[in-house]
Amino acid sequence: MIFLDDSYIFRSGVTNRPTVQKLTYYFGQYLPLYEPLSSRLTPTEPSPPRNLRVDVVTATEARLSWLAPENPNGYLRGYDLLKTVGEHENEWREVVDYVGQRMNYTMKRLRPGTYYRVRIVAENGAGESNASNPVEFETLEEPPGPVGDLKQKLLDLTEVTLTWTKPKQPNGRSLSYFLVYKEHPEPGEKGYGQEFEEMVTKEILGRSNVSFQYTLKGLKFDTRYRIKVIAKNKQGPGNASESIKIKTLKPGKRESVCDNFS
Repeated sequence: MIFLDDSYIFRSGVTNRPTVQKLTYYFGQYLPLYEPLSSRLTPTEPSPPRNLRVDVVTATEARLSWLAPENPNGYLRGYDLLKTVGEHENEWREVVDYVGQRMNYTMKRLRPGTYYRVRIVAENGAGESNASNPVEFETLEEPPGPVGDLKQKLLDLTEVTLTWTKPKQPNGRSLSYFLVYKEHPEPGEKGYGQEFEEMVTKEILGRSNVSFQYTLKGLKFDTRYRIKVIAKNKQGPGNASESIKIKTLKPGKRESVCDNFS
């Protein structure tokens, strides 16, 4: 004969000495009497979440949604969202680990013009599932940030060689650059107070370089200039760099090497 209270199963036999067995309360319900207790006391991990997809992408956000595992194997505590950044990145990093049944999430503060891969893992009391199939997307581009570390390297009578580094926020894949320059005499110099026309070089292709060097030619000798660099991607030009001032050499002077001059 079998009878039970809120927590225990009592079994009565011919000896009239009842035995007591604990009835386990597992993930929100008592175990059915007809299932072996041993098979239910060892929970297993859930199957992977299904149908992960990207619903909306902007320059800095991506909204994701998915379906619950086909076999949750118990109460789902929540999900872990993992990502890689860049086409050649293979290290999966955790984006968020949250508790709850919500099956959508908005990734924020993403980099514009950047390639991402995302996958998701479900978790129950036994542990984590295998990861879902990954999805990939690329955020929209925005104009790039300013280039860095603009410096004068070599100086001659009518030309100057400049170096700079790629913007910290390229905000896109394909970058090109323009040098913008104009005469900038100081007090006491010829032309001071006069407004000079701003000149722009031809487009300088950026490729995938991190640092760049360019020789600006056709300048006037013994003349002071103010120079800045502007980066551009498919969304247009970004903000200009901090400008630097240079002065070309006088006739008779030798080429000057100025790695630290700004």
